[in-house]
Amino acid sequence: MFANILPQAVARLPESLKSVVRITQQAQTDQIDALQSTYATQNIDADIRPFFTDVAGIMETADLVICRSGASTVAELAAAGRPSVLSPLPTLLMAISWRMPGN
Repeated sequence: MFANILPQAVARLPESLKSVVRITQQAQTDQIDALQSTYATQNIDADIRPFFTDVAGIMETADLVICRSGASTVAELAAAGRPSVLSPLPTLLMAISWRMPGN
């Protein structure tokens, strides 16, 4: 999801912001080359990998965290005191829908 949405959103940033933005993005291996190319053409500094081992360290230095989330992620972000934009996990949405009256 973020491999499609995030580059489009970043492309709309003013040039003055693009020069100071640094993106750290986890992506599937087959998406990495395209993402790196997209960000490079926009002069965006980006670190894109299939996995990050120091997520706590990355969150600690982030100005904004954009991620999928469940309860654990929300708790980690609250503990780190980081602003965030959260997208619910698809499995969570299915569970909530299943429990709703009338479903």
